[in-house]
Amino acid sequence: MSHTFIVHSLNHARAAAAAAVECGTSLTLLSAPAAAGSAGPAWFAALVRAVRAEFPGLTLVAILDCGTAPGFALAALREGGIDAVRLIASEAVLAKVAAIAQQSGVCLDKGSGGAIDLLGVQDLEAECLTHLADVMPNKDTRHAR
Repeated sequence: MSHTFIVHSLNHARAAAAAAVECGTSLTLLSAPAAAGSAGPAWFAALVRAVRAEFPGLTLVAILDCGTAPGFALAALREGGIDAVRLIASEAVLAKVAAIAQQSGVCLDKGSGGAIDLLGVQDLEAECLTHLADVMPNKDTRHAR
């Protein structure tokens, strides 16, 4: 089972990855809402590459939120380095973007909710460990807090 954290920086992503490794679970990193338009696809792809390099044994899924802009979704597909794009658009636009994404080995994320937003969190790794311990009761992460 993968656990999803909304990340706004490399520090957020590293903390979530470290906690996932410690708990022995996979991880999904979701960019902030509409981050493709504010931070850009290249920024998120670089963040994901850095985390994958630092935590090579971690099973990681990276989702870039493109808001309502299909152009940013297409730019993300050209950039590479991500596993999925999240896009709010009409069914016709979603179908077109999905077809292009599939050619790149990327999928559309439907946004099922349940993500933990790390914005404003002071002790990032403790927050991630707390969440992972809540959903993985067999893991004892009290020593890391």
